[in-house]
Formats: sequence, structure tokens, C-alpha cells
Amino acid sequence: MVICLGSSTKYFGIEEAKTNTVPFRSIDDAILVHNKIQSFLVSKNSEIRIKTKKNDDDVKTNRKSNGNNINIIIVGGGATGVSLGGAIADLIRDQAKLKGNNLMPFETNLNVTIVEALSNILTGWNSELVSKARLILESKGVRVLPNSKVFKIEHDNLFLNDGSKIDSSLIIWTDGVKGYEIKVGPPTDKTNNDRIIVNRFCQIDKYPNIFVIGDIAAVKDSQGKVFHQLLR
Repeated sequence: MVICLGSSTKYFGIEEAKTNTVPFRSIDDAILVHNKIQSFLVSKNSEIRIKTKKNDDDVKTNRKSNGNNINIIIVGGGATGVSLGGAIADLIRDQAKLKGNNLMPFETNLNVTIVEALSNILTGWNSELVSKARLILESKGVRVLPNSKVFKIEHDNLFLNDGSKIDSSLIIWTDGVKGYEIKVGPPTDKTNNDRIIVNRFCQIDKYPNIFVIGDIAAVKDSQGKVFHQLLR
């Protein structure tokens, strides 16, 4: 038997995130996000315009998609959030070029922000790669807010642990994944993210005829540490 049920979105106990954010795990999710952003770009009420200055504090204000600022918030600075932030910034700049403006996102009324609870993006990655990725994001006009843990979401309002509030036009949740919930009996070892621990042959030790692959599987190194998901 081969188990390859994949993973599901982890909301870290923030129940409002399920209804007030858009996940980014499927083609349908990607189409929804793309269409939403395109609607911002072509709407007469949210025309791309030049701002007078770049200010990271602009995001932490009570502005949203009202013809002034459009705040696109990505919760989670992992590989998905970082890639998505860069892609959205490219989309905004391409649209600006079509309108005859060679503008970066931070020069317009569209803000793209990655909110990360930890001290930096791409946790567990090589530090040089992380620094390079952050420089690329900033060069594209994407703001990165590290040490910014989301603890509550109310409709379009995102509340951070430092007491600040971000009014958003779109919140995209890329912050965590967990293994697809499946009961195995007798119970087998799992990580705290419900991923099934397997050996180097992708077998469950208790059940050598059962193989687990993909996002639902977790493999440990020689020191007993679970490999990063992207390295499996």
C-alpha cells in the first residue's frame, strides 16, 4: 500500500483565518488569487497611481481597497509565500508598464507585504540564499515584516502581536501545512504537524508493506531531526 494523501492548510488555531483568508494550495486557489489581483489592477476605482514616498509604515494603517491603497497581504514567509510575493510584484509592474509607467509596486497605491512570525523568511534555508531572496523581494518593492505574528483576523483586518492592525484588500494564507489527517491503527509515529514518520525507504517501521510519500511523509536524518519538506 502507498499512502500519498498530501497535506492540508494549518491555521495555528486562528479559526477566523479559515473564512477570512485565501489559501494557496491548489490550481483553483491560484486562479482565485490571480483573478482577484487582476480585478484590482483593472478597476477604475483602484487605478495604479504614484505615491509620494516609500514608507513601510504605510501598510500598518487603516487603508484598504477604497481607491487609495490596495494592501495585498501574504501570511507566511516560506517558499510559497516568498515566490508568490515576487510573482505578484512582477504582475503589478507589468501592468504598470502597459499603462506607460515604469513603476515599482512601492511607488504605486498597491502594497505587497509578506508577514512572517519568525525573525526572517525561509526558515531553515542557507543564510546566503535567504539574504539574496530578501534583497530580490525588496528590489521588487515587496515589504517583509519579520517577527510579526498574526493572532487574530476580523474580516479585512489582520492583527499582529505588536498591537498593530493591517487593513487588507486580500489576505493570502501560506503560513503552514500539516499532513492530511488519517488514522492508522495501531497508532504510528507522527510529527506535530500530523506527518507520518517513515524510514529512508519511505516505509512505516511498524508496517513495512505500507509506504508513505509526498507531503504527508516525514523522514528523519541520522540525528533524528526531520528533513525540511523541500528536501525530501
